[in-house]
Amino acid sequence: MRTPKDGISSSVLESIALGIPVVASECECRPPEAVIFRFGERDDMLAKILYVLDNYEEIKSRLGLKVGVKDSLDEEIELLMAP
Repeated sequence: MRTPKDGISSSVLESIALGIPVVASECECRPPEAVIFRFGERDDMLAKILYVLDNYEEIKSRLGLKVGVKDSLDEEIELLMAP
């Protein structure tokens, strides 16, 4: 949900870094990879969601995976269990 003081959204950045298309409301801090809709305009939001759904694979391939995904659960458990 957008607030009047909406800052950089971690979920938007994380999704894009993982190659997941994002539809977000306009904000000067949105990354250029996000598909932006005009705040408060339902029709524009719906149009952008439908655009992403209709072009999902193309958009996803343009984003690519920007970070390595690593299963670190064992390492985290080890750190938590360390004396």
